[in-house]
Amino acid sequence: MRHELRRITAGAAAFTLLAAASVAGAAWSLVPGQSHVTYTSTKVLPNLAASKAENNHFKTLSGSVSDTGDAAVHIDLGSVATNVDIRDERMRNMVFETGTFPDAAITAQVPVDMIAVAGIHQIDLSFNLSIKGMSKTLSVPAMVVSTGDNLVVSSLQPVLVSAADFGLDGGITELTKVAGLMYIPATVPVTFNLVFQK
Repeated sequence: MRHELRRITAGAAAFTLLAAASVAGAAWSLVPGQSHVTYTSTKVLPNLAASKAENNHFKTLSGSVSDTGDAAVHIDLGSVATNVDIRDERMRNMVFETGTFPDAAITAQVPVDMIAVAGIHQIDLSFNLSIKGMSKTLSVPAMVVSTGDNLVVSSLQPVLVSAADFGLDGGITELTKVAGLMYIPATVPVTFNLVFQK
């Protein structure tokens, strides 16, 4: 579970930075049904008998990108989906503390020429991720596809997010104990595919 939520965090950060922005004059709005932020969680069972990796995601995303490339994406941490109801609840309450910190925020600057000129572009995207009042600047190789009416931003490799950077490590430790696990990695790989439309 620890893993899941770190990945969620990481996932939230990477995908957010790549794609969108909620700013005045936004030109492209995030298309929730076509956008995905996924993180992989790993748990080690008691006595190191076995380990299991699972893909998880967030159901609710929003964001936009302006004509000048100002991007902002918000991830509803309460929408975390791990395919296990009790695990979702523990992630929300123990790790993310969504009652106090409901979402993760990402801001970034996407080069204007990649937005205005139709084509496929690659970039090392730098973005700021904020979770539970803590912020960190991260970067990830990304692909930006622009068609004029649509803008797609996808990670070309996982973004590695550390739970400790966002005050999530304590919650992960608690989750490990409650779930009766041996260990949950504190760094989570996150991938994203964000679709924006005019």
